[in-house]
Amino acid sequence: MEKRYKIGELALMIGVSLQTLRKWEKAGKLTSYRFFGKVRYYTHEQYLELTGGSVGSSKTEETSVIYA
Repeated sequence: MEKRYKIGELALMIGVSLQTLRKWEKAGKLTSYRFFGKVRYYTHEQYLELTGGSVGSSKTEETSVIYA
C-alpha cells in the first residue's frame, strides 16, 4: 500500500501552506483524494512529483553545505 499524507503533513513536508495546496487543487494543478468524502490526502507519488523526486526511487538526494 502506498504511503498517504494528510493535507497538513504534505504542506509541512514541501514547505507551503494549507491554503496553497487548496488553491492548487482548485486550479487543477493538484488532485487530492478523500477519506469518506471529507479528509484530503495525497500519495507519496504526488509528493515526489512536487519535490522533483523520482517516482521510481524512494531515495532522497541530500545536499551538504560547508561553511568556511
